[in-house]
Amino acid sequence: MDHETKDLIAQLCTRAGMIMEDASAEALTIALQSESDLAAKLDTLIEAIATSSSLLTAARGLTPS
Repeated sequence: MDHETKDLIAQLCTRAGMIMEDASAEALTIALQSESDLAAKLDTLIEAIATSSSLLTAARGLTPS
């Protein structure tokens, strides 16, 4: 694997980790949300997890089998 690919994998994983870190704070404070905000906050968490998953899937696609 060349240096550029390894660097790209690191960048993708770093971004996924940052998203998960932000989502973690949201998830841990979900009980503090009003009922009217709950669905929107959950939608935000679902989107964050999907984005992280996509980034990690892309990183995995760049690695040898």
